[in-house]
Amino acid sequence: MKTLLRLLCWATIALLPLLASAQTVTQTLRGRALDRAAKTPLVGVNVVVQAQPMLVGVSDADGYFRIERIPVGRYEVLCSLVGYEPQQLPNVLLTSGKEAELTVDLAEQLNTLQAVVVRASGARSVVEKGFSNVSGQVFDVEQTRRFAGSRNDPARMVASLAGVQGNNDTRNDIIVRGNSPTGVLWRLEGVDIFNPSHFGELGATGGPVSMINNSLLAKSSFLTGAFPALYGNATAGVFDLQLRAGNSAKHEYMAQVGINGLELGLEGPFSPQSRASYVVNYRYSALALASKLGVSFGTGSGIPAYQDLSGKITLPTRGAGTFSLFWLGGSSAIQFRNDQTGNAYNGADQNLDYATSMGVVGLSNTHTFGPATTGRLTLAVSEATARMEADNVRRTADGLVQVLPNYRDNSRQSRATMSYTLNHKRSARTALVAGVTLNQLGVRYQDSLATNGQFRPVRSVVGEASLLQGYGHWHHRPTNRLTLNAGLFGQYFFLNNTAALEPRVGLSYQLAGHQTLSLGAGRHSQLQSLPVYFSAPQPTDQQANRSLDFTRSEQLVLGYGRQLGGQTTLRIEAYYQYLHGVPVGYVSSSYSAINLGAAYEVSTQTNLVNAGTATNRGVELTLERTYANRFYYLLTASLYDSRYRGSDQQERPTAFAGRYAATWLAGREFPLGASYVLAVDGRVALAGGRRYTPIDGVASASAGKEVLVEADAYSRQNPDYLRIDTKVSLRRNGKRFMHELTLDVQNITDHQNLFRQSYDPGTKQVNAIYQLGRYPLLNYRLQF
Repeated sequence: MKTLLRLLCWATIALLPLLASAQTVTQTLRGRALDRAAKTPLVGVNVVVQAQPMLVGVSDADGYFRIERIPVGRYEVLCSLVGYEPQQLPNVLLTSGKEAELTVDLAEQLNTLQAVVVRASGARSVVEKGFSNVSGQVFDVEQTRRFAGSRNDPARMVASLAGVQGNNDTRNDIIVRGNSPTGVLWRLEGVDIFNPSHFGELGATGGPVSMINNSLLAKSSFLTGAFPALYGNATAGVFDLQLRAGNSAKHEYMAQVGINGLELGLEGPFSPQSRASYVVNYRYSALALASKLGVSFGTGSGIPAYQDLSGKITLPTRGAGTFSLFWLGGSSAIQFRNDQTGNAYNGADQNLDYATSMGVVGLSNTHTFGPATTGRLTLAVSEATARMEADNVRRTADGLVQVLPNYRDNSRQSRATMSYTLNHKRSARTALVAGVTLNQLGVRYQDSLATNGQFRPVRSVVGEASLLQGYGHWHHRPTNRLTLNAGLFGQYFFLNNTAALEPRVGLSYQLAGHQTLSLGAGRHSQLQSLPVYFSAPQPTDQQANRSLDFTRSEQLVLGYGRQLGGQTTLRIEAYYQYLHGVPVGYVSSSYSAINLGAAYEVSTQTNLVNAGTATNRGVELTLERTYANRFYYLLTASLYDSRYRGSDQQERPTAFAGRYAATWLAGREFPLGASYVLAVDGRVALAGGRRYTPIDGVASASAGKEVLVEADAYSRQNPDYLRIDTKVSLRRNGKRFMHELTLDVQNITDHQNLFRQSYDPGTKQVNAIYQLGRYPLLNYRLQF
């Protein structure tokens, strides 16, 4: 740690010469204006930057606008067009080295005689252009960078939002309102994707490091319940990510180096005569060097290694619409050797080689049918793999080490997707959205367990299945105060001919005094994780889980919001969720698939039936001051209860029943002259401890391995989780370059948060495994 601090001091000294004397540095603001409902371009939109003097741009026939020579800084931007509701965008940041880009969505006015300015700060909860009334947030790339402790990871960033429990430092699992993280849907550019995390398991939705590069993100949506009919095959939440297009006017470059590794990015136009563009980012880890500097990752002898590549090519045409080619891919590996104590990722005296990969590539075409209708066709293929070699280490009395083969796994999943979405605006009051998606799923699961020195298959399966999905959504604004949403989502699984039909409804009503009441309700269903369907006991090889139905849930959310001032908003939501058809054991037991995702494991349970139930209920509070006058804060708090019943019909808390969570974030910027800015951000997270099942010490000693008291599943709870993060960054805007030096220290107090109990067969003792201690992240970023 001392070595790292010395490096920080030298890096700061090296950066000081770059902080040149005051000069006027300018930048360009560009973007596109669209009709919110039809998604078609708007011509003649006035874009006004509230600067001194005022700067103005106007959108062209394709909706594009460009304003040059704006002094760097933060501004409010006002967008207006006759017949549309004006929109005010606060806190638009312009820095040197990279042009700023906006996508402006304007809603047509219901009454053109009454123009009401819509502030984007108050509309952040209106996800998917007003199609969701409750439990939604829109975020952008700056938020993922601004929040202390987020590691530039969107999944860790949303852990600070109400309803999301973030008491696990080892993975970025998104635990929504007591649900399993496997109930979260990841979507990229309109396509459902596999787990976008390095070191992630097949069937899981999180991992230690995200593959998502926040440098490429456009505004994206995160929903935590009662989501609209545009989304399906999820019971907990939705992460809908959009990639931004590259700069179509000039070439731009980015380089970042830090404790985690190296990142390089480039973007620009293909030709000055067209708006075709590209954007590409590559990341490569360098944690071996950080380990030599004394940084601990909580992985014992293991040094994580990973890399990923992401990008997007945008090709507008005059007669055939806009084509987009997008991709995301990454690989990761770690090796543990001869650790005599366990850690958060591996047990004591176990050698482990673990490697994963995930990739998706897609091609889409967006086209218009007149001024009121837009269609989008998308084709995509994706694949995820996992390879594991696990061996037990035995130490003899004379100090010799014996390695005993234990487990091997070499598995993959694949998906080919074809989808079509249609947006149609019938009038200023009504919009319709419909879509259909066909997924062709492929699996190859091959794993084996050593018995008497010989490996015997656990699963050896090659199979495929199809999933057909469709939806229709109706959005209606009878008055300026009332918004209605209704829709129907359906899906059919061809593997076992099971189907689900899911009605959804939502409404919001604006009261006097800047108050809003909202409601969301609906039915939601989800396939089981694919490995569950193909689990089969040997030697019968009969896939007893193949006939499993969807897990189904009903959700109800009530919300209240109030604008307390120009920048401060209060939001309160209460919710209830009932899940049924949850897979549980055919023989009476405490097992339930509702708890999958609580640990690093691949489910091999067989003879499951859809007889389990679960409930989640709670209340959430959010008090937010959006960034203004160089200051922001966010306070969230959740009280909730999460319970389930296995086939033994005993009611128990789920693995994710922490009961409460609270987070406070705040930050401020301090201008230091005309060229550079110092930013200080902080985060305090407090939550109920992780649930666990007690270890049976006597049975474990007899078996020579960990044995749990399954009858007392998740009856115990770790002490409360507490973590304080701080982040300090120094940004300099030069004439051509933007330099930023950041130190993000997670768990700055080095608080010891208990992670789990682990049985050591060598000592026959139960040991405590703790989460990540103080973890500094030093980064230097250059844009030009």
